Amino acid sequence: MLYLFYRNLTKVTYGNNDEVNYTYDDLNRIENIIKENNTYTNYYDNLNRVSKLESNDTTHLYEYDFVSRLSTYKNSDNYETA
Repeated sequence: MLYLFYRNLTKVTYGNNDEVNYTYDDLNRIENIIKENNTYTNYYDNLNRVSKLESNDTTHLYEYDFVSRLSTYKNSDNYETA
């Protein structure tokens, strides 16, 4: 495992040599997760909650209630739960 100066995990290599890489934004929140040919990008709201997650082919949207509980989830495949 490889860590940045701020102790952020940047890379994990598994026993089968699969690698997962992580990048962080200026607030030390995970910005990107890169595994094989897939990149997952996190977007955050003003309360530092993940509001959107984009992968190579799907977008996931998250909405929260007033006490920060997940209230709605939607994705680009037209799946929604409340």
